[in-house]
Amino acid sequence: MFFQNENCCKKVTIYGYAYKGDFINNIEVEKMQNDFSMQVYPNPVESNCNLKISNTEPGDYVCKLYDLQGKLYLQKEISSPHQNILFNLNLENIPQGVYILNLSNSKSTVYQKIIKL
Repeated sequence: MFFQNENCCKKVTIYGYAYKGDFINNIEVEKMQNDFSMQVYPNPVESNCNLKISNTEPGDYVCKLYDLQGKLYLQKEISSPHQNILFNLNLENIPQGVYILNLSNSKSTVYQKIIKL
C-alpha cells in the first residue's frame, strides 16, 4: 500500500518489509512485525480451503479475497476469543485463477497468494 506520511514521503509494505522514501534518491527498508500469521491449505484449492490464523492475542479480523485486477470476490469478518483460529473458506463459486487473500486486524495486514483450480 502506498501512502504519504508526515514527511510527504511514500511507504509501501510488501511481503513483510516496509519500504519508505521518495523512491528516487532515498529508500529505507525495515522488517515489519505482524501480530499474527496465516496459513491457507490446501493451496491450490478446488472448492474449500482452511484458513489458520495464529496470533498473540484474541481479536477481530477482516478477510478479503481479490483477483489480480483488484476485484473483491469475498469478504468475511472473523472474531475469536482464542489465540488460534481455524476457519473454512468456501471458494466453490469463484472462477479459476490467481487471487490474493488479505487478512487484517487493527494493527497488521498479511497477504497470501491463492490458486483456484
